[in-house]
Parts: sequence; structure tokens; C-alpha cells
Amino acid sequence: MGLGTAFYLLVIILYPDSITNGIWGQIYKWFLDIIKLLSSVVISSGFISLLLEISTIKNLVLEVYHSLLKADFDFTYYSNERLRKMRKDIILAEYAKDFLSSEQLNDSIYILEEPLNKLIKNKYQECHESTFWIIPNSYEKIFKKRVKSKYTVYNYFKSEDKIGLQFKVTKNINATDLEKESWLIINSFMIESTNLTSEAKQYIKVEDIPKSENSPYTHIIKFSMPLQKYEKYTIQIEYEYDVPMFDIMQSFKLMWPCKTFRHKVYLQGKEASNWALSVNGFASFYYAGSELEDKFKVLPDTEHSVEIFFEGWTLPGAGYVVSLRKIS
Repeated sequence: MGLGTAFYLLVIILYPDSITNGIWGQIYKWFLDIIKLLSSVVISSGFISLLLEISTIKNLVLEVYHSLLKADFDFTYYSNERLRKMRKDIILAEYAKDFLSSEQLNDSIYILEEPLNKLIKNKYQECHESTFWIIPNSYEKIFKKRVKSKYTVYNYFKSEDKIGLQFKVTKNINATDLEKESWLIINSFMIESTNLTSEAKQYIKVEDIPKSENSPYTHIIKFSMPLQKYEKYTIQIEYEYDVPMFDIMQSFKLMWPCKTFRHKVYLQGKEASNWALSVNGFASFYYAGSELEDKFKVLPDTEHSVEIFFEGWTLPGAGYVVSLRKIS
């Protein structure tokens, strides 16, 4: 387009009255129509874009709002300290009518939450099953005990692991090392399908107990064997030992959290009819009137057999005490 033509078009736009009804008048009308069309398209596009932007912003706001209501957050970016603070704030909000301050909450059983949460990273037992046979022997003045145990352990975080047993006994203080080797007999020790019975015997130790007027025991027998860091494994062990006949109490406590627990105790042998068993079990949250009461049972089948079982999670320290009572 030449400079003259451009100038003429500018004159037409600024002074439309100078346009006649000829060809230039027609061109002028076409030019205005094009300008109107382009203007309407630009305005419409901009308006639609604005609506879309508003709609998008609204959806984002609603999404955040619903996330807040559902507490649907990605907490992986928060520090442990911040997460603990958030948990505490949630507890305070949940029990706002009961706690007026953070100090009052700290003075409640809430302080046990942290050690309880730490157990999540600890190993736990899927099940723990044991059977004990107690054989009285009045001639030797001992209770001979045979034990068969099986339990499955989960150790997802691969913490340090070992199997351990420990007993106090009253024996000849002048016993030889060869005699001491017979005080704990491991008849079988399996991890999964691997037989480690021979290796296990190497980890049995007998230690002297300093003489005391308050204790009749002379020795302590220990079996402590380190294990590889399996994520999951099943142990089966069978062993036997004896305790003096004045030791009429047998106790057991769990060292790890346990999902299912079942132990049985039997009196056996020629003198079994001269003795009776009684048992008392204990565990956190398991008591008369508890919501978990039906998942914890102590069953004295007869005077010569008892059964203790938990059909739900139990914490370390849960266990029982069996007492022997002479009846004739």
C-alpha cells in the first residue's frame, strides 16, 4: 500500500462525511464491518478467557477448601517436630471441652503416646504359641520343664535382632563346665526351614549369682543368639530345664508387641495328681468391662492344665503367672 493510499484511508476514518456514495463509500463500509468483526472477536475471546480463568481459580479454591475439610494433605514435607505439634493440636481440638491448655494435656496419659508410637518401628510378633509341660519330681526336689515354642516375627525396619532365654536355678556351686552344659538342653532350633540346633548350643552361658540371704538361687542360665536382619521369619524351638521345687511360680512377659498370643501349661508325670495349677493373666486394656475383654481369656481346663490367649494386639509386658499348689 502506498503512502498516499494510507493517508486517504486515514482521512476516511477520521472524516467519514467526506466520502461520497461511490466506490470509496463502499470500501469504507466494508472497512468498518471488518473493524467491528475483529473488535467483537477480540472482546469475545478476552471475555471467554476471563471466564475460564475465573472458573479455574474457583475450582482451585474449592479443591483447597475440600482438602482442608477432609484433612487431605501430603504430610511428607513436614518435619517430625511439626507433625507432633499438629497431632497435639488435633487432640486438644478433639477434647476441647476436657482440656483447657496444653499443660493439662501433658499431665494426662497423653504422655504415653510418644513411646507407644515408637513401637510402630519396632519388630513385632504376628503370633506367639508355646506349650509347657511341668513334671514334678519329689525325689530330686525339682520341677522338670519341657517347652515347645513357635512364633513369627516381622522386622520391617531391620533393627538389631536376637533370640534370648533366661532362667534362675539352684545348683551345685562346684559344678563343672560339663555339668553346666546339661542345665539347659536345646533339642531343636529352627528358623524357617534352617536347622540351627548345633549352632544354638554354642550361645548358652551359665553365670554365678552372688550369694545373698534374700535369694536361694545360685546360677543364671542365659541363651542369647544374634539373628540376621530378616524382614519376616518364623522360629521354632524346643528345650528343657529344671528348677528347684520351692520355685512354684512360672511367669512370662512379652518383650515385643504381639498380634496373637496363645500359651498352654500342663502338669505331667507320675506325681502330677499331687499338684494343681492356677493362673493369672495381665495386659494393658484387657480387664473386666473393657471393650477388648472378650479377646483375652484365661481358661483353667482342669487343675492340671491352663490356657492363656489374646486374640488382638498386646503390648510389651503382657503375660501371665502360673502358680503350682500341692494338694496331697
